[in-house]
Amino acid sequence: LTLLGLEKSKVRKWCGAGDIMSAVDMDGKLYSCHREITENICLSDPNESNTEMAPSKCASCVFTNACPHCEVLNLSENGIRANRTGYHCEFIKAQFVSTARLAYSKLNDKLDSAEEFTDEELKLLRGVLFVNDHIDDLLS
Repeated sequence: LTLLGLEKSKVRKWCGAGDIMSAVDMDGKLYSCHREITENICLSDPNESNTEMAPSKCASCVFTNACPHCEVLNLSENGIRANRTGYHCEFIKAQFVSTARLAYSKLNDKLDSAEEFTDEELKLLRGVLFVNDHIDDLLS
């Protein structure tokens, strides 16, 4: 997934908690996100980005870094902020397949013509091909 900017060695932080987003409770206490208030959890360092995941089915998935997640929900459900919940896994996989099919249908006409692809279109096509190459991983 390097070509998509999603290197396996770097787990992407998907939300803006502690970065571009914050929440304040009724007593004026500052939290990195609204979920910390409702879950009564405080992440020790909201700007800290996990570089290693706790063991889970996500750790072996080739789409891990393209999959959004919530560290507060992980911590609330699993006791470890790096051990992701799997609630949305099937939905996200279906999104990958659908998006790849849509992108391919948009690029298909250009594949048959002599027109050259732009850099963005080539990047999109590489992503479509990557999803196609790993379709069995997505559907399992």
